[in-house]
Amino acid sequence: YKKAADRGDKIGLTGIGLVYALKGEDSKAFSYLKEAAEKEETEAMIFLGLFYEKGVGVSKNIDEAVRWLVRASEDYPRVNTLLARIYYDYHNYDKAANRFTIAIENNVTNIEKADYYKIGVSMFETKSYTKALEWLEKSYNAGVEKSKSASYIAHIYDSGLGIEKDKK
Repeated sequence: YKKAADRGDKIGLTGIGLVYALKGEDSKAFSYLKEAAEKEETEAMIFLGLFYEKGVGVSKNIDEAVRWLVRASEDYPRVNTLLARIYYDYHNYDKAANRFTIAIENNVTNIEKADYYKIGVSMFETKSYTKALEWLEKSYNAGVEKSKSASYIAHIYDSGLGIEKDKK
């Protein structure tokens, strides 16, 4: 990897960056990954985004994390789930709902049970109540945020949001 990185090869840069990350040399890892990402190496973009998100080898910077992950999502639809989680954590429910929808439509396999509640809330906040109900019921049935999911479900039925009102 080092020889390829020294030649400026983007795969070599990514590889050596990951080797340094595994060794705990985060600033070196970041440097190599950034160079590879700037050469349009998608996997390096993903890791660079994660480094920025967590503050590994660099100061935490959510805007930079999102910027690199958005670029990577063009080649890897699974990255949309990572983006959706970040947007959700920062209460940007419109963008979270959008990225979760893209992930779902692309049949990504990295949606976890813990995401069911986040998808439901994001859909609720964007007034996509029938989709919200679907995901909140999945969350409830999976035992994820069960009482919170139940509260949203009850509110949807009680208010007739996107469905027929049902006080029961």
